[in-house]
Amino acid sequence: MSNEPNLPSWENPPPDGSDLLPLPDGGHDRPSYGVTICELDSDTRLPLYHSVTCRWFTLMPSAEPPQHVPSTPIEEIRNACSLETLGGCLPGSASSCKIEHIELIPTIMRNNQWLVGARLMDRWFAGAATPNIAPQLGEADPRNLNPDFDSVTMEWLLTSPLPRGVYAQALREEVWVNDAARKEIGKYLKRNGKFQTKRMYFDDFGKPPDKRHESCIQNRPVKLTTLGNAYDYAKGIYKIDDYAVSCGDATFYFIVSGHVDPPEKGSTEHTVTITKVGTYLRDSYDFWDDDNNIFSQTLLYWKYPDYVGIDALGCYVSNKKFRDWREKHGTGGDFFIYSDLRVSRPQGLRNIFKIDQNSI
Repeated sequence: MSNEPNLPSWENPPPDGSDLLPLPDGGHDRPSYGVTICELDSDTRLPLYHSVTCRWFTLMPSAEPPQHVPSTPIEEIRNACSLETLGGCLPGSASSCKIEHIELIPTIMRNNQWLVGARLMDRWFAGAATPNIAPQLGEADPRNLNPDFDSVTMEWLLTSPLPRGVYAQALREEVWVNDAARKEIGKYLKRNGKFQTKRMYFDDFGKPPDKRHESCIQNRPVKLTTLGNAYDYAKGIYKIDDYAVSCGDATFYFIVSGHVDPPEKGSTEHTVTITKVGTYLRDSYDFWDDDNNIFSQTLLYWKYPDYVGIDALGCYVSNKKFRDWREKHGTGGDFFIYSDLRVSRPQGLRNIFKIDQNSI
């Protein structure tokens, strides 16, 4: 059965734009909400979700429905949607923009076909508010309460040049068997009782994503904000894409499976053979700032319907804008993102090596 809302005839939209239509409940963290349909898009002839002066969401045939609608009353949004909001800042006036309605950002993402980024931000807006401070050492991390296992896939990640480049280099270097990784493999095998007098197999690939994370033995960061990458984006070498607005700075992690054989007579060295390598991305979806930073991290300039960039052609958005929004509205939930697992079968003698359990 279709999950699409029961829309009125597209050729006969509500004349005054006042009818509220329920959109579907259920799905992945999809809250119940209503929207106002005011007119048809002149090109697609599909209904537009918007207020009088600010268009909110366009229901595209290939896009999932929006998961969040601003909590501000629609009349207040009508009054606020002026040249001082995300709906249309004048060039040069960004410093005076009212960034109250940052709920428009997922819409701008959708208008750029950045559907993963829009989905993740919808989830953040709809989530229960997490504290506006990072957890201290030893405290439970609220981001673990509701991790996202479904939004990000390795196939999608590798369509973006920055993560694709990091992943390709990690494969070339075989980072899962370098010296640092071998030390971690030794700790993992010892912790799990795999040093025995017979061949023992190890494989945590089937565990849930957050549980198999405990078995990672190496990682490689994907840094959007490093100086070189920032210049590349500014010069247009890298295009702002769905990955950039979804994850930004994230990390690839590596886990391995295979078997470990007992030492030969007179030796204390076990032989480890790696038969599979699993790679996944983990990211923290939050809007914290480093305590050492004087200014809140920039999240570029945004302007409806589709502008995102480093030029002040829209409203300046930073991490603090989202924390302020959470403080006012009582929602805004941080969470961890785990991608699916991409499995490869390594070749070469480097994937067979010795480990002395007495040196671990």
